[in-house]
Amino acid sequence: MIAICYTFLLSVLSSNIHFGHTDEGDCLKQPGDILFLVDRSGSVGEDSFQKCLDFVVNVSNYFEIGNDHVKFSIFTTEDNRMGFYFDQYNTKDQLIDLIKKIKNNELMSGYYDCFEKSLVHAQNLVFNKSNGARGFAHKILVAITDGQIYVGTGPKTLQNDDVIMFGIGASINGVNNDTIMRIASSPKHVYIVNNFNFVSHVTQSLINTSCNEMQKNPCESGKCVNATSCIWTGQANYTCICTHGFTGKHCDIDINECDSLPCQNGGTCEDKLNAYTCHCPHLFSGVNCEKDQCSLRPMDIVFLMDGSYSVDTSHFGQQKHFIKQVLQNLTIGPDDVLVGAVTFSTNTDVSFSFKSPFDVTQMKTAIDSVHFMNGVSFLGNAFQTVGNMLQMESRSRSKRIVVLLFDGMMSDPTEAKRMADNLINQFGAKIFVIAFGNDFYHEKAVELTGGVRENVLIHNQPIKFLNRLIASVSMTRI
Repeated sequence: MIAICYTFLLSVLSSNIHFGHTDEGDCLKQPGDILFLVDRSGSVGEDSFQKCLDFVVNVSNYFEIGNDHVKFSIFTTEDNRMGFYFDQYNTKDQLIDLIKKIKNNELMSGYYDCFEKSLVHAQNLVFNKSNGARGFAHKILVAITDGQIYVGTGPKTLQNDDVIMFGIGASINGVNNDTIMRIASSPKHVYIVNNFNFVSHVTQSLINTSCNEMQKNPCESGKCVNATSCIWTGQANYTCICTHGFTGKHCDIDINECDSLPCQNGGTCEDKLNAYTCHCPHLFSGVNCEKDQCSLRPMDIVFLMDGSYSVDTSHFGQQKHFIKQVLQNLTIGPDDVLVGAVTFSTNTDVSFSFKSPFDVTQMKTAIDSVHFMNGVSFLGNAFQTVGNMLQMESRSRSKRIVVLLFDGMMSDPTEAKRMADNLINQFGAKIFVIAFGNDFYHEKAVELTGGVRENVLIHNQPIKFLNRLIASVSMTRI
């Protein structure tokens, strides 16, 4: 262990902050965040651990230490209370001071009881900007151990975060080679040392290998797994340009196209590569299940909104929301569905008619802009306005639908019933009542539909309304 900590690691670290230069002086002062994880377990021994700290002090003399150059962090594995982060010093003298505190058991920063947790600590805290890690610097982790440790998924996770991992195994009693292999980024970053003389033989080879690795364009690492290209943006930074359907730093995350909830009318979404498939329920079809198969001919729909004072502004807002939800599930167009909107109270106001050149988005905007009238409820006049609209603008062979949204209260029940019957008998309209408010008069509403109880629904069931609408119009004969 002593052999590693004095000669071998010096060669590793000297080589691994080489940034595209062949001159060793430039290499030793380029930006690099280097973390030492030093095994302090009983199998290593306290004497070897102390010698490793002496080695780190000596190594610091070879580097240009500072916020624009090289920064060190050291933590022990078996007792991670000992260590310090990149931002806890600014000068080389301060760095050496912190290392001496570790030697004297004075520096405590948390506790983890195994090597794997130390790797989690490295990912979440050490290589974190809040603790002084720099986004432009190469990240290097050097683990020094005899291999008698548990290693899980930590190394792979760190490598995915662009941390260059070195596994250094040393023990006169033999090293667990498999463990060291799991730590390192590649076999070229694995070193097993059995005695001091062997270290001197591998030093130069290690320097050459490490510097060659660090001179490479990071885009050559092959980490952009589903990308059209990789752009090297300087130092340790690069950007993967993902192919369609993938995201993430390395383009390794398949975008779930179903997250946007594209399937309408209760359709089930199946995610595919850069695509999705909607499995539609009975009576619906289309890419997004947006088309109802029962629409055998065009349909003209008028939404009739109750703006009287008995409704109040809260329920009026719910009426708007209901209409917008229904609109989202209709195929709007001259050959499909045309929509009009009317608000009634003391007076009646047409927000937009069948001839208004609105798409769904424009209709939603128009619905949002409708003002609450706050007067009495003259529903008969409103039905008469709807009748005029059907007579003047409705298509001759279209299915005619009137959707009345109100609380069941009206100032002219007799006239309202007469005009509702006129819509049904003269224009062949089907009237649906959507109930709002706490004191809804259900029987009066049923009378307005021509006695069809199934056509009276509550306001929080837009999909049920659509299903009932389809079932109703599919039985209509022209």
